[in-house]
Amino acid sequence: MRSDVAVDGFPGRSAGCLVGGLSATFDELVDAADKRCAQAVDALMLGLAPAERAAISHIYLYAVFRFQRDNLDDLLLSGRFKVAKGLVSRGFY
Repeated sequence: MRSDVAVDGFPGRSAGCLVGGLSATFDELVDAADKRCAQAVDALMLGLAPAERAAISHIYLYAVFRFQRDNLDDLLLSGRFKVAKGLVSRGFY
């Protein structure tokens, strides 16, 4: 309580605290999380074999698939498994 009477043994001033919250809105936080996840997926895609990367790009980005000797479904399955495993190891999924 505040009074003009000084009490012996206690400091004249008290330590203050600054209480604050996040300065970002929910949409900004979601955008930042999406960017982090996209960067992780890009890094994982670079670690795939070229045929697996082409298969994923063909299905999800409508890129041309030019690996006729390999099976598209098998490459897609193995590529997706490797990306999912990498996301789990990074704490995303």
